Amino acid sequence: MSETTAKNPAGGDAKADENGKRPSDKPTGDTSNPANTQGKMEDRLDEALEETFPSSDPVSVKITK
Repeated sequence: MSETTAKNPAGGDAKADENGKRPSDKPTGDTSNPANTQGKMEDRLDEALEETFPSSDPVSVKITK
């Protein structure tokens, strides 16, 4: 993407690409950390769901041997 200089309506110049987006408008995800890869996040989500499942089931008060 090429950057162009756009005139800010409030005055001053702002850097923008051809879509009018400024660099500060882009997401700032922490993709450099290996723990934040999509696969690892899926694994953590699956583990969290297993730890909390089944949260909607009632507690059994009948004791069986």
